[in-house]
Amino acid sequence: MNQTIKRIIFFIAPLLLLFPSVVSAQTDSISILESMIPEAQSDREFYDIYFRLAEKLYASNPDKGIGYAFKALEYADNVGDDACFAGANAVMAQTLICSGLPDSAMFYARNTFNLTGQGKASEFRFSAINTMGNIHNEFSNWDSTLFYYKMALDHAQLNENQENIASACNNMGMIYSDIGDVQKSYEYYLKALKLFEVTGNLGFEAIVLNNIATINQQNEDYDRSIEYLKRAIAINQKLGKYYHLSTNYSNLGISYKELELYDTALVYYLKSHELNEKYGFNSDHARYYFNLGNLYFNKGDLKLAREHFDKSVEVTEQQGIRLGVLFNNLRLFDLDIIEKRFAMAKQRLRVLEEVIHETNQLGYITDLLHRRSTYYETVGDYKKALEVYKTYHDHVDSIRELDYKSNVANLQEKYESEKKTRENLELRDEVLLQEKTIQYQYLLVLFVMVVLVFTLVIAAVLFKSRAKLSRANSALTSLNLKVNNQKANLEVANATKDKMFSIIAHDLRSPFNTLLGFLDLLVSEYDDLDDTEKKNLLKTLNLQSIKTFGLLENLLQWSMMQRGLVKLDMANYNMYQLVTSQLNELSHRSETKNVELVNLVDKSMEIKADEVMIKTILRNLVNNSIKFSNSGDQVKIRAVKNAAKFSLYVEDQGVGMTQKYADQLFTKQIPDSTPGTGNEHGSGLGLRIVKDFVDMMDGEIHVDSSPGEGTVFCITINNQ
Repeated sequence: MNQTIKRIIFFIAPLLLLFPSVVSAQTDSISILESMIPEAQSDREFYDIYFRLAEKLYASNPDKGIGYAFKALEYADNVGDDACFAGANAVMAQTLICSGLPDSAMFYARNTFNLTGQGKASEFRFSAINTMGNIHNEFSNWDSTLFYYKMALDHAQLNENQENIASACNNMGMIYSDIGDVQKSYEYYLKALKLFEVTGNLGFEAIVLNNIATINQQNEDYDRSIEYLKRAIAINQKLGKYYHLSTNYSNLGISYKELELYDTALVYYLKSHELNEKYGFNSDHARYYFNLGNLYFNKGDLKLAREHFDKSVEVTEQQGIRLGVLFNNLRLFDLDIIEKRFAMAKQRLRVLEEVIHETNQLGYITDLLHRRSTYYETVGDYKKALEVYKTYHDHVDSIRELDYKSNVANLQEKYESEKKTRENLELRDEVLLQEKTIQYQYLLVLFVMVVLVFTLVIAAVLFKSRAKLSRANSALTSLNLKVNNQKANLEVANATKDKMFSIIAHDLRSPFNTLLGFLDLLVSEYDDLDDTEKKNLLKTLNLQSIKTFGLLENLLQWSMMQRGLVKLDMANYNMYQLVTSQLNELSHRSETKNVELVNLVDKSMEIKADEVMIKTILRNLVNNSIKFSNSGDQVKIRAVKNAAKFSLYVEDQGVGMTQKYADQLFTKQIPDSTPGTGNEHGSGLGLRIVKDFVDMMDGEIHVDSSPGEGTVFCITINNQ
């Protein structure tokens, strides 16, 4: 699916956010609730009616919902009950998000959070945390979104609220979908789906089915998307959830359109439109016309496509949906170019530029520049087209640079001295590498000269002795082999240098950025966080510090080995005690992932080994097994000993690996690291150190693994 289609999906089929309410479920229609307003006698009765109206309208008609939310806030203030005031703030925050005002929504979400410390108001705490995650999601702040969604999930699990757990799992699925981790997204969506099936909440079950279908649309698996949408439709028809049903029909039409079943797609677009007309879902009219415009555009009926895009523009301008104006004008520009309406296309470029800057949607500047280049090329102004095209490419290339600068600007002053030190070390290593390269080149030139002289001598005495010529050829072959070996070693050295620079520049800096980010959050949000949340943050900081220290320790040990500072010190040790000490150090990480570490070594087993090396081997192998294990798995450590050797086994039940990948683990180069089951990232340096230490103790290492079947690492070392 190309980028344009992806954007269309987000415009016409946005993901439905879950906002669980602690108010009892109401079957009253909006009209019935509105008719109850004149009959209300007390501030509490007014609050209940306005709260329920805002809750019912926040998604389908947010403009009207805001008015009722303000009324709920007014009467909640009169009631003087924290629970009412928290509920009114919560529904106001949710409505403002749907109205495209996330900045204002954050104010009310924080109010809700501050009111929910204890008592009945605490029932809205999950909603407050969840809403703050949704707001950060609106700004594409993925790290902050993930933090609040995880906090919401932890809160729901602590209170054993199955519905809130399911809702949090759904939101975790959405954020992982946004950051491109489809596998984790599906895992969380399926957890949410199973929980809603158990609790019997059909309404939320339908929402999750719709979200799963949307991911399948993005992956171009339209048949499976249709399957999930039809399940959601059956539920929403049964429950009378007409707003969600309208969205399901619209999404179903998209899938059929992409399958080029245009007549079927049109049927479902019309079903969606009928619901919009009947129940007053005015915000969906623009989506309906836009969908039809795309359908006719794909069919090649440009006249009908333009008519419907124009209608969609009209509705979006009436309702103030500026993004809708942007999307429609992008497609209308494409029509103008096809139909050679160059004056209109030029005018539309001005409209697009105005809307992009007005809405601050700077990500669409690339689309604007690309279309501007297309315009000039089409009208024959190739010089101008080339200028704009270069600007377009320069802008695309600068986006990542700008993002990078914005991310590190606040840290620049703190890391200035550290950066200078690191640059000096890198410069020194580069100079040393250049000196070695020059030395190798000198030897190569010298060797070539020797070969030339030797060849001339052989030519002069060729007639005297074929035996001598044979020996000379053998010598030449041997020397060529040495040169090739030297060249290979130099290439390995260069690759290792590049890998080390990558580890230092990224893998080491990234965890420090994470530590600083969480510390900044802890400082700035300290008064807003309760003790449990502070403790969870500190646990995260502790775990990240342990991981970072492990990377630093591996870097130090590898550096010492490269400089020849690591010496072998073999002595007798109790193997069970060595294993126990390392498992204790790794217990916090294993508990975080719910992975059990099992020591099966005989308590009386004595071995002969280097203590530092064997502990380092154990730590890296067990840490690697934890990384690729799933929740509930075990990592077992066994040892077998005979008179001549002892063998150490580290066995996990994790994701395993292919034989091709296993064969690449213990070469001379540092292996590439792959993300773990918890999306953990590493440097690949640990397994290289394991290999080097095993070699120093005159041992051997083997790995036995298959995808999905777990992995067994076996270390065998002489025991004499």
